[in-house]
Amino acid sequence: MDSNPRDTFFRRFSTFWFGLGLFVAFGILAVVIVPCSVCGKVDAEDKNAERRMKVNQEVNAAEEAALKEANPTTAFDKVGAELLKQKPSASDKPAAQ
Repeated sequence: MDSNPRDTFFRRFSTFWFGLGLFVAFGILAVVIVPCSVCGKVDAEDKNAERRMKVNQEVNAAEEAALKEANPTTAFDKVGAELLKQKPSASDKPAAQ
């Protein structure tokens, strides 16, 4: 296998350090620029939070009122009492296997 005359130790060494330096430079730039780019922006979450909380409180109040009017235990007691009144009976067909 022929070796490339341009492939030298100094080229590899300098390419490694150039790449590492470039990576660090982008990291430093990101640390400096990203916080500045977010300053002063209004987030949609914050903008709509008050309206959503109002709707959520209305829904919760309506659910509580509905549960107070129609108590689930009362409905279950009625259905359970009717089921207990019925006598078990044999079915006409045997269970399929």
